[in-house]
Amino acid sequence: MQKNHEICILPVAIQTNITGFSERIMCQGFLKNVKFIPALFFLIILHGCSIAESVTGPEYNEDTMAEILTEIHLAEAKVSKMRFRSPDSSSMVFKTLENQIFKEHNIDTLEYRISYEYYASDVKMWKRIYQKVNENLNSKEQQSQ
Repeated sequence: MQKNHEICILPVAIQTNITGFSERIMCQGFLKNVKFIPALFFLIILHGCSIAESVTGPEYNEDTMAEILTEIHLAEAKVSKMRFRSPDSSSMVFKTLENQIFKEHNIDTLEYRISYEYYASDVKMWKRIYQKVNENLNSKEQQSQ
C-alpha cells in the first residue's frame, strides 16, 4: 500500500511515494488555502501601521537633550582616558556612567533612544542641539581652568 504525503500551502505541492522520490503535483485543496491570502494581507497592513505609529515625538526638549549628550560625551572621554586593556571593561564602565546620567535626568534608556532618533532624523534640530553641546563643553572647559 502506497502512502502519499501532500503539503498544500501553495498551488503546487510535493508528493512523496514509497521509494522516496518526490513529485510535483497540483494541490487538490488549493481553494482551501485562498482564505489565508486576505489574512496574510491584513497582517502585512497591520504591521505597516504599527511601524508608522512607533515614530513619536521626543520625550524631552532640545536643551535637555543637549545636556544629556554633553554629559555622555564627557563620560566617553573619561572612559577613553582610563585606557582599559579590554573593550568589554571600557564598555561596562561607560554603561555604568551612562545609567548614572539617565538617573540624574530621570529618564530611562527607551526615552533616550526615542528622543535621540527623533532629533537625529531632523538635520536642523540635530545641528542646533550639537551647537548647544559645543557651548556646554566650552563653558565646562572654561570653568575647569
